[in-house]
Amino acid sequence: MGLPAGEAVQLGGWDGIVEVPKGNAFVPDNTSVWEFTVNKNAKDKADGDYEKRTAEPLGIDPATSTFVFVTARRWADKREWEVARQKEGEWKDVRAYDADDLEAWLESAPSVHVWLSILLGKHPEGADDIANLWADWSGVTNPPLSAPLVLAGRTAIVESIQKWMAAPSSHLTLRGESREESLAVLAASIMALPAVQQLEILSRTVIAKDISAWNRLAASDNRIILIQDFESTTAIGRAAQRGHSAVLLLGRADATSPNAIEIPRIKAEDAKEAVLDMGVEKEKAGDLAVLARRSLMSLRRKLAMAPQIIQPQWAIPENSVSLIPALLLGRWSDSSEGDRTAISEIAAAQFTEVNKEFIRWMNDNDPPLRCVGSAWYLTSEEDAWSLLGRFVSNEHLSRFEKIVLQVLGDYDKRLDLAKDKRWYAELLGHKPQFSRLIHTGLANTLIMMGARGEGIPTVGSLSLSSAAAKYVRQLLEPTDWRIWASLPLRALAEAAPDEFLQAAERSLTGDSPPLAKLFEEEADEPMFGSSPHTELLWALEILAWSDTHLTRSALVLASLARIDPGGRLANRPLASLQGIFLPWYPQTGASPGQRLDAIDALRKREPEVAWKVMIRCLPKFHDVGHPSAKPQWREWAPEEPRVPRSEYTAAIKALVERLIDDASNHGRRWADLIESLPQLPPSDHDVVKSNLDALDSNELPQEEATTIWHALRILISNHRSFSDADWALPKAKVDALEGTLNRFTPANEIDRVAWLFSDRPMLLEGREEDWRAHETLVAERQDSALRSLIATRNPDWLRDLLRQTPRPALVGASLARTGIIDNIENSLLGEYLTQDDDTSRLFIAGFIGKATHTRGFQWAREKLEIAGVNWSCQQKAAFCTLLNVTDEALNLVESLTEECQDYYWKKVNVFFVEEPLTEKVVESLLRYGRPDAALQMFAFHSQRQALAPDLIVRALEQMLQAKDLNQARIRLSGHEIGDLLRIATDSGKVDEPRIARLEWAYLPALDRHSYQPRLLHRELSRNPEFFAQVVAIVFREEGADGIETSDEEQERARRGYELLDSWRSPPGLGADDKLDSSDLRLWVTKARELLKTSKRLAVGDVSIGQVLSGHFFGSDGAWPHEAVRNLIEELASDQFESGLVTGLFNSEGVYSKDPNDGGRRERGIAERYEAFATKVTSKWPRTAAMLRRIRDHYLAHAMDEDRRAELRQDLSD
Repeated sequence: MGLPAGEAVQLGGWDGIVEVPKGNAFVPDNTSVWEFTVNKNAKDKADGDYEKRTAEPLGIDPATSTFVFVTARRWADKREWEVARQKEGEWKDVRAYDADDLEAWLESAPSVHVWLSILLGKHPEGADDIANLWADWSGVTNPPLSAPLVLAGRTAIVESIQKWMAAPSSHLTLRGESREESLAVLAASIMALPAVQQLEILSRTVIAKDISAWNRLAASDNRIILIQDFESTTAIGRAAQRGHSAVLLLGRADATSPNAIEIPRIKAEDAKEAVLDMGVEKEKAGDLAVLARRSLMSLRRKLAMAPQIIQPQWAIPENSVSLIPALLLGRWSDSSEGDRTAISEIAAAQFTEVNKEFIRWMNDNDPPLRCVGSAWYLTSEEDAWSLLGRFVSNEHLSRFEKIVLQVLGDYDKRLDLAKDKRWYAELLGHKPQFSRLIHTGLANTLIMMGARGEGIPTVGSLSLSSAAAKYVRQLLEPTDWRIWASLPLRALAEAAPDEFLQAAERSLTGDSPPLAKLFEEEADEPMFGSSPHTELLWALEILAWSDTHLTRSALVLASLARIDPGGRLANRPLASLQGIFLPWYPQTGASPGQRLDAIDALRKREPEVAWKVMIRCLPKFHDVGHPSAKPQWREWAPEEPRVPRSEYTAAIKALVERLIDDASNHGRRWADLIESLPQLPPSDHDVVKSNLDALDSNELPQEEATTIWHALRILISNHRSFSDADWALPKAKVDALEGTLNRFTPANEIDRVAWLFSDRPMLLEGREEDWRAHETLVAERQDSALRSLIATRNPDWLRDLLRQTPRPALVGASLARTGIIDNIENSLLGEYLTQDDDTSRLFIAGFIGKATHTRGFQWAREKLEIAGVNWSCQQKAAFCTLLNVTDEALNLVESLTEECQDYYWKKVNVFFVEEPLTEKVVESLLRYGRPDAALQMFAFHSQRQALAPDLIVRALEQMLQAKDLNQARIRLSGHEIGDLLRIATDSGKVDEPRIARLEWAYLPALDRHSYQPRLLHRELSRNPEFFAQVVAIVFREEGADGIETSDEEQERARRGYELLDSWRSPPGLGADDKLDSSDLRLWVTKARELLKTSKRLAVGDVSIGQVLSGHFFGSDGAWPHEAVRNLIEELASDQFESGLVTGLFNSEGVYSKDPNDGGRRERGIAERYEAFATKVTSKWPRTAAMLRRIRDHYLAHAMDEDRRAELRQDLSD
């Protein structure tokens, strides 16, 4: 069909061309060409068009086409004209329609009639069309709600709707949050169709808003789709009788229908993309997407240009009172007794009565409450407060005050436990009285009252914001750190900023401020660590967004930075301050001038912290800025802090000026500024240098001048070493800095050279490209420095140098290399071999190591023979321990007395032993009682397989004799111990009982993922007696729960448990990995007899079930194996089946999935076990019942996962 519109009608040609295989009463079959007019003289226009088109049909074949003329006016002679033209035979057929025909045509097509009426401004009573409804509904908001948003995450439902609309049956029922939302989803589904399909459906779809319109529309002879937007139980049947299709819209308040399509809730992730496409800023899109998921109607009210015109039923005065308790609590769990009590108290009514009201409103259209599992929460706090806040009375606030102080005011009792026990506090009986949900709900309520309270009129004398300030003041009055560690500080800060800051300032006074305890980090955890101080930092970061509270919050952060002991976490007060004041990415809404005022306040009150903050804010290569915590409801944070270049440059200039003023005569501070020089803008770089040049080095304390000199030396060296790098300073600037450096050259020679004896010392001329040449140059400088120091004839030069040098060993190596102290070498060795401080030991180790390397081992032998004559046994052994462990060194040790050898072997470091000597050294270590060192040698050996198995076993056995399996002592991982046991086992050269004893002894230390105690497992599978013995070790006999056990018995029980828990090779398993039914049955029968005798049958059955729970499938493909099924039927033991099920669940291991997938995975597993049960039910009925219990477990788990996914999307905070 081609019908030009708008300006296209002026382009000439046919007014319309229509091609249809089969027409109707008004549209001819096949091809028809159309001409339209509104002229008063219809006949003249008809004649003119007919003759013109007959003469030039513009590519149309008149013999196969129908000419149609249409006038919007009445034309009495149209039939005569039509017949006369037909007789001419020029066209296949000729037709003429006037206003009466058009009216009749519209009557036969009610949906088009409605559409056209609305288009002409004559809205038909009780009817509407989809396109108009969608335009009105979506256009209420700014920006207009889009179809992709309404349909976000609802793809399956949309496809179902679109499929039905394309070929409608008798009726379609949609059930959403409200009838209005159901209609919006239907409309959006149609509007999302491609244009041709959309037009086709719109042309036969109409909305009826009352029964009279429905009846009028249903009278049409043409089949249409009627949408029922009113109450009626009979309307659909009436439409169906006339052959029409109908859509029934339901909301939550309507009774469910078995055939209804349930409209799922919007998915936040998809909604966020749709919101962004609507033109919403990225910072707001996430929150709006979550609100859309929780309630599309609430989102519509939030974005509405006139929200008051779309208020829900629950917001009218007579309904509001029953919702005030929910409004004030915000969130709660109906499975928490404490929460239920709080609800009763705040409502001044029984929980069951209050809950009835909540259930009523939760099931109403456009519900103000949601319930997922046991979790209840407001659909939208903002929406609820804007509509219900005006009904909050003083009486409500009085009851709320009591609850908020009771729930939030008590500290977390886990904090009374040792740090390493807090994570399992609930197992120790420390269960919170109230749920985490109600804590969060009350905190959010305080924020809403404090942040938005002034704009919400109340029926009481106390404003909501004043009430929030009062409650926050009361909550923060105690200075107990445990209370601060338990409170939602971010919420309290946003609710009442002044009260919060006043309390924080008070709690940071004195020599031992209470808040210092907040820095106490949790004990090391496998993956994550935490510390209560982070909540306080985030609270202060939120306040720093406000220009009113910036300075005060920064001062509190500075006080915290001063007392911060440091820790593993990156969240530190200093980092928070840096983020707030970072010139290119400030985390505050304050102006540049206000930020500088705040920094000046820090300089005055906390100068050391202020210095660190300003230095951190200077430009850096590859600097990173992190967004800080933002307020939830207060409008403090700008949309996106963008800093103009001019503002950034001015900020750096202001910081540099302040840093220079504060540097004064502090060498360390000048060193910080010098380190920042390369990144500073050229003008600021020059300002810093000129101020450095202006310093009078003679008036500076020597230590301060030396610090400046070192900072300049390192900077110059670095930029000369990498002069071609993009970041390197120009040569002229580097050379100019060398002139500055010379002014601060230390007068003390040791100060000038001590740095040479460090790792990779930075020479002033920079590094040589050839690293060997550079090392040679460094060695020459070191040697020259030592010669110069010796020439000073200062008797204490060496000790002074060693005290200052970073690497004493390099001093020793240089002295040995130069040979400049040969005349005092023997006395030096004798003196330093008796010292036990780290500096002395490192120095003499460097000396002996280098001397042996450069002069050969003969030097060491001669020293021991000549100088060693006067040495004590301890000095001789100490000398030998500093030699590399070689054949020559060991021979030298063997020449010493037994006493000296004993000292040597107990002290020698065996990390670097030549591998051919490993076994010889290990023998000595074992002889002198150092199995731990022997095991370390084995662990570091690159060719472990070549080690003597008996030697490995002896070392492991001797370690046990020391009765110390402490990992800190033997310093071997469970993987390494297992590797040594595997070598001994695989060799076949060690008796299996010896290895089995070691497996038993080392069970607590072994890593079960890398090594399994194979011999013990094999014995368990072969020998039911051994299995029964292990069960008896692990578990008490029935009825003996009160008997105390010794530490040794508890240790044995722990090992036995580890063994049973790691056992995966069941009895009856053949070499072909198949279960033998008869062998399995014999083993189980014997084991159960023994277990019964020892009064441990129940726990033994559980263990047998667990080991048989592995993935042994039957010949029919079902789990478990037929042999296990036979045991289930024969034993009829609940404990055996419990073990099977527990083992099955434990074998799942770790898996990953989309957190928003809900229980899809679990439902798939449930289907699998349902299929297994169906397969085995006739032959193994008890097994089938167990499989159905497994199915039910996974279905319940699936529902839990569904709820978690819902809560995760709804409660993103």
